[in-house]
Amino acid sequence: MKLFEAFDGYIFSFGFDMVQRKPDPHRICWCDPNDRSWSPRPTNLAGSIFCEMLTFQPEFVRQVSGCVVAYQPGLCFELYNVGPPDVWRLHPLRAED
Repeated sequence: MKLFEAFDGYIFSFGFDMVQRKPDPHRICWCDPNDRSWSPRPTNLAGSIFCEMLTFQPEFVRQVSGCVVAYQPGLCFELYNVGPPDVWRLHPLRAED
């Protein structure tokens, strides 16, 4: 598991389900930036992304121009804020052909 705190107060968890409190290599979670709750509710911005095709074990995570960029060998991806109800979306970064 890797934790990363963004400038705007979100904390991201890579490879761990923070609601179930157990490892999940296919999940990225984030807490609500105001109350730091990990449980998604209609009144907060907490949430998660599950991607069965990807295993999230980033070597490093940085925030660049509002996006959260994570790198691991063979995969670089960015999370960008889209607002409620999804809050964050995942976009893989690929080398140009």
